[in-house]
Amino acid sequence: MSLEDKLEDLKAYPQADETKYQPKTEFDGTTGYLQTGVLKEAPADYAELLTQFGYNPEVVQIVGHPRVSKWQQRARIRGTSEYETCWLSAFKFQIAAKGSTSAPTDLEAIAKRAKKEPKTGAGPHWMVFQAGDLQIGKRSRDGATEQIVERYFQSLEASVQEFKALKKHGIEGIQISMPGDMCEGNQSQAGQNLWLTQETITEQGRILRRLMMATVEAFAPLVDQVLLTVVNGNHDQAQRQQNTYPGDGWATESAITVADALALN
Repeated sequence: MSLEDKLEDLKAYPQADETKYQPKTEFDGTTGYLQTGVLKEAPADYAELLTQFGYNPEVVQIVGHPRVSKWQQRARIRGTSEYETCWLSAFKFQIAAKGSTSAPTDLEAIAKRAKKEPKTGAGPHWMVFQAGDLQIGKRSRDGATEQIVERYFQSLEASVQEFKALKKHGIEGIQISMPGDMCEGNQSQAGQNLWLTQETITEQGRILRRLMMATVEAFAPLVDQVLLTVVNGNHDQAQRQQNTYPGDGWATESAITVADALALN
């Protein structure tokens, strides 16, 4: 993937990948699941749905509540310059042999595991990956966001390699430290920096949170604990009104969004 493609992926608006929502099912005779294709409305008749997937409703039943993936589709009306939108959904149902009263997934066990204390780790040390003053969106004589992203991923890969050399000393966790000015923003210099700004505020935030997610994903398999810490610099400020405070900034909001996404996954 070229650098331009990688940047476009970071900037792109989220779009549903409908190819992954193909009808499919698995069943081992006791438990399993079935996933619908793309639908505009929820299935009204579960027995009919089971039949469509080749199951006998007298032998197999749907248990629990479905997992729903929902997104909005926008398409141009043929022959015009206008667009129409509609909501689409895909549903994943857990199934079990007739007579079973519980879902195949032991949700209580999962909840208990999630509440356990973090592992003690492989040693007494922590490794710190620090990335500050990126000012995503800023044009300069050294380039623009493309170069910022390129250097970031180079640094991330170098840090993963450095961890491999350091892990023999015993590393319990990795701190991802982002201490300010991650975005160029529009509050610094009373907005006079806008003429040197390449991406919009929402695009800057989108790039930042996807860089955060890529960093967490790179380090998560290596250690027991990953800690992401951020500080809003003056460029990260969302506003400068009376009701603002130090934590009210794009860096904090991006980190919160990443935390929410990880909690759902």
